[in-house]
Amino acid sequence: MQKYRNQIIGSLIFMLAVVVGVVVFFNARDLAKKLGEFPLWIFLPVIGLKFVNWVLRYCEWQYFLRVI
Repeated sequence: MQKYRNQIIGSLIFMLAVVVGVVVFFNARDLAKKLGEFPLWIFLPVIGLKFVNWVLRYCEWQYFLRVI
C-alpha cells in the first residue's frame, strides 16, 4: 500500500512541477487573463464527459479481468 502512496505523491509533485513550469515559461499575467476569459459553462460538460470516460474505463478493465 505504501508503494501506491509513494507513486501518487510522486505524480502529484510532478504535476505541480509541470504547472509551475508552464506558469514560469509563459507570462503568468497573460495566462491568468486568458483563463479569466474562458467561459465557465464549458467546465460542467467537460467534467461530465471525464466522469463517463472513467466509468467506461472501469467497466472495460472489469471485463478484461474477467476474461483473463
